[in-house]
Amino acid sequence: MTAALTAARNGLRAVVLEKTGYFGGSTARSGGGIWAPGNEVLRKAGVRDAPDQASAYLAHVAGDSVPGGLQQALLDHGADMIAFVRASAPVEFTWVPGYADYYPEAPGGKPQGRSIEPVPMDGRVLGAELAHLNPPYLPAPKGVAITQADYRWLSLGTRHPRAILTAARVTARTARTRLLGRHTLSMGQALAAGLRAGLAAQQVPVWLDTPMTGL
Repeated sequence: MTAALTAARNGLRAVVLEKTGYFGGSTARSGGGIWAPGNEVLRKAGVRDAPDQASAYLAHVAGDSVPGGLQQALLDHGADMIAFVRASAPVEFTWVPGYADYYPEAPGGKPQGRSIEPVPMDGRVLGAELAHLNPPYLPAPKGVAITQADYRWLSLGTRHPRAILTAARVTARTARTRLLGRHTLSMGQALAAGLRAGLAAQQVPVWLDTPMTGL
């Protein structure tokens, strides 16, 4: 969907084909976390990152299984991609503090993490298209939206004061959502919904139940 947004913003005609009856694919079922070193969301949050650190970490993790050119493309353009999505779709991101790089002990790894995630959003922005959003693997009760940052603490149960505070914050968010009649989405659901709303704003059609058989 990001590629289609790029084409539309550049004045090109674009269409998104989806072979199933739902849009969003595995993104809609994911945690929605994005690893794009040096992006503006991280900089605003005060996360300092040197290009050589990110490059060393990516090279260590990806190794020879990912061509060096692709690794460099992520490092060179990942931050611009985040800026483009923020400018083109109604989706905002926030840093996930304390969500460490998978291998923080590796060269260039960061214990505080480089991951960002979508800010919870109201799915009503999609209108009737919301019914076609690919559902998560483990649907939460209606009105309950949990972020990656929440999960970090909720997994501790009652063993840490932050876990109790996080549970209270999620409960308050749920109550507010239900009171206002919102359909709050988080993680991959928010990311896929935000991108779909961006496509709608650029009048890019999304054809469901349309498998590609040739080009």
